[in-house]
Amino acid sequence: MKSETPKTHFKPLQANRHEIFSIPFWTMRWNGDLQQVTHDVRTAISQIEDDKIETNYTTYFHREIHESVIEPTDWYKSLATNLKDTYADIMHKCFIKDIRHLKRSDIHLYLWVNRYTGDHIHMAHNHKGSTISGTFYVQTSPPCAPIIFENPMEPANFLFQTKDRAFDQGQVTLEGVPAVTHEFKYSPQDGDIAFWPSYLYHNVPRCPDQQERISISFNLAHREELNYGPSDEILEEMEYDFLYHEE
Repeated sequence: MKSETPKTHFKPLQANRHEIFSIPFWTMRWNGDLQQVTHDVRTAISQIEDDKIETNYTTYFHREIHESVIEPTDWYKSLATNLKDTYADIMHKCFIKDIRHLKRSDIHLYLWVNRYTGDHIHMAHNHKGSTISGTFYVQTSPPCAPIIFENPMEPANFLFQTKDRAFDQGQVTLEGVPAVTHEFKYSPQDGDIAFWPSYLYHNVPRCPDQQERISISFNLAHREELNYGPSDEILEEMEYDFLYHEE
């Protein structure tokens, strides 16, 4: 006769797991001419006369090149339209914002292009002053560095003394344990677009064998409509441009 195993006495209650205080991360596809976008990004980056590895891969620091090479293209106008309209849709559906007062021109889009090689790395940072940030992935031939997001509630991970493990879910890898995620890694494919709240810290690690990783990053925000009050009209008008701080 077999003796009873410990499992026989294992009597947990059925636990229903619920996600609380979730952080949204949106992915979508753009079906434009990726070859043309790749060509134009390469052209823009090739005009950067900068020896610094930290800045020579992106037009973020070279707006004159961005404005002359990227912004006149047809695909830029199409992409910018899609990004602004998607932002408006997310604000309406996910954040229940009343955006009836907005036109496309009221949505601020700041966009720049990037061409990473095996030498480049982008340290952990977030995008202050914006609402939603994101990246459009144009060329992601493997090996290709992922984008990694940090859990903003990291003290929870420390509190439970968890030992991180990797949980693969398609293009997503979660580092942590089922109860607490430490890092969220997204491995993009050509044509993918990702949106996330701008306060999230994220980084792109060095990928030594990476030949070329072309992406277009952006920030989005919009003008909020303030509550109207009689003082808006009875006060003497004042312009505050004299308070400008040089960066």
